[in-house]
Amino acid sequence: MARKPLSILLVTGMVCTLFAGQKDVEEKFYSLIFSEPQLEDVREKIVQSLVSQNPDYKAYRDVFDSWFNDVFAADSMKLHAKRFIDSTLTAEEMASILSFMESEVGQKFMSFNQGISKLFQGLTRQRLATYLPELRERIDQKRMGTLKEIETPRFSGSLVEDPAGKYNFRFSEEKWDLLNKNLSRHSDYTFEYKPAPCFGTIISGSSSMDSDMLKEVARNNLKRGARKIEVLEEKEIEHNGAKGYFMKMDALMNDSRLTYFGYYFGGNNGTVQVLCWTDREKAEKLEPEIQEFLDGMYAFVN
Repeated sequence: MARKPLSILLVTGMVCTLFAGQKDVEEKFYSLIFSEPQLEDVREKIVQSLVSQNPDYKAYRDVFDSWFNDVFAADSMKLHAKRFIDSTLTAEEMASILSFMESEVGQKFMSFNQGISKLFQGLTRQRLATYLPELRERIDQKRMGTLKEIETPRFSGSLVEDPAGKYNFRFSEEKWDLLNKNLSRHSDYTFEYKPAPCFGTIISGSSSMDSDMLKEVARNNLKRGARKIEVLEEKEIEHNGAKGYFMKMDALMNDSRLTYFGYYFGGNNGTVQVLCWTDREKAEKLEPEIQEFLDGMYAFVN
């Protein structure tokens, strides 16, 4: 049997090596884009959605798992992902992307990308919770033939938001100044009422805490900073879809007698407080304006 020239063997070996390297790159890229843990995350999100719509589904998890494995079979999903990737990217482009993703900047970009995704998810949730009532009302008006042109937005006022998605807040710039510097390191935003000495602030936290406990923590914090406090009013509220508490308290701070007004919302997604305070002698006169200010809060923690 004739032996193949050495040059042919070398070329053949190089081609095989390059082909194997290309296949390694492709498999690594496929794993980056599509993995079974990602599929499991999809599975759990669908379960949560179904159970939230009908709690009885929770008892039939085995039926759901069987259905999910049929409809979202991992091999089939991976095949679709491969076809899309192969039709979009060359092996060289995959290698370049992998090299970038494995670099320090690439790792930072992936972390940033996850953060921006969560930000927009939170903002979407906020917008839906805030504006869906208006949409339903417009649809009802359209159905009854009473829809009119809207000259001004129903939810008027300037908007500030929590980047983590725990709240958004609307206030009147004609009445309140948004200060460039917070009065406390715990505050997200601080406001000053223009016509009279009165301040407002928003404080949020990431700890899971119910509204009842948050209210007690807030009261104890005020006690530590005041010579004396008195709770004037305390009640449960449900405001813009969120359950919480309203409290009105008098406090003797050094030589100043102040009245505090606040909404307190707590839940699994964190805590939100919106507070106002002013001199006690001005509190009764300013209470309608303060109430309007507090009502600008839309909390999404419970």
